[in-house]
Amino acid sequence: MARNWINWILSTTIGAIAVGALACAQGGDRDLYEKRARVEETQSHTGGQALHERKGRMQRTQRDLMHIQRTLETLRRHRYDGQIAVFASFVRPYLAERVDPLISDRDASWHPELVPLDANLLFAKAAVLAELRDGGAVNRVARVIDNRFAGMDSLIVEYPRGEQRTVGESLAQLRRDARRF
Repeated sequence: MARNWINWILSTTIGAIAVGALACAQGGDRDLYEKRARVEETQSHTGGQALHERKGRMQRTQRDLMHIQRTLETLRRHRYDGQIAVFASFVRPYLAERVDPLISDRDASWHPELVPLDANLLFAKAAVLAELRDGGAVNRVARVIDNRFAGMDSLIVEYPRGEQRTVGESLAQLRRDARRF
């Protein structure tokens, strides 16, 4: 298996070099070469082991976000506003460093197995932001969801936590939740 992987990498690299050299030598369409390189890079992110690893990271991150949301709900229920502020100082960098890279690369998440996970991650991030009472950030995430999953209203997602609804229904609920604060 490792030999097949090495052969694939070598043939892809040699092919890319040959196409680049041919395009430069013949004055070919440079945009075409760049588009092909982007497609190959995207396919390498969503193939075999890379797909399995990305799927695992997305599932783990979604579980983490659910735990963070529960913690924030508990702190809010007990009216520990000071602790919410302290916990928020951990949550915001976590979102920026761990969650945003997973959901910002739309091409890498456009594999059929990753689309529902991508949607669930976006909704989980929005739920955490809603618990932090950040309506503007929730609305930004809602716009991303709306743009990314336009025409996929029948896709089932887990929002609110513990319930399964279509993207359209969950997005409407998310917007209602964002108006509360």
